[in-house]
Amino acid sequence: MESLRKRFQEWDTNLFKKKNKWVNLIALLIIAGCSGLIGWGYGIYQGTGTWPGEGTEAIYPEIEETTASADFDTWLEKDKSQMEFYREGYNCVEFALMAARSAHWEGIPAEIIRLNFEDETGHLLLAFPVEGEWRFIDMQTHREIFPRTGGRFVDHVIIGVDKLAIIWEPFEVPAEEKKGCCGK
Repeated sequence: MESLRKRFQEWDTNLFKKKNKWVNLIALLIIAGCSGLIGWGYGIYQGTGTWPGEGTEAIYPEIEETTASADFDTWLEKDKSQMEFYREGYNCVEFALMAARSAHWEGIPAEIIRLNFEDETGHLLLAFPVEGEWRFIDMQTHREIFPRTGGRFVDHVIIGVDKLAIIWEPFEVPAEEKKGCCGK
């Protein structure tokens, strides 16, 4: 037992001698580098819901009208839609619609985006064209997210990202299309 203790003490003192300092420094740098790489990967997972290299790449439509970053950031700071309480009758739909209306009133273009989930539910958020890039904001929390098919959002797997589009359809059917009614 005594010899084991002496060996440990010798090992402990030899560990910090000059020749071992370089080995320790290199080991410390390797550990720091690996932890940085793991942190980078986990950051991507938190932002997109998928690990680096997983999921499909998101291809968004071209931006026709853009907003200056300063104008957008100022509007987002002023917007108080997230101060409303989530409740029955006031959920992500109302948050997105109210914030989109507010943005349009301030001259900031906004698109209403629906995230479709595997469990057949969904979530609405807004997309803003800011300085040539789309910025997706969850208006309930004012957090920027990076949605993509295969990614995750609040423990849901995203299977699609849709933009709300209102399509006008003719209310009246032209007379020539009414042929064939009642056997005539």
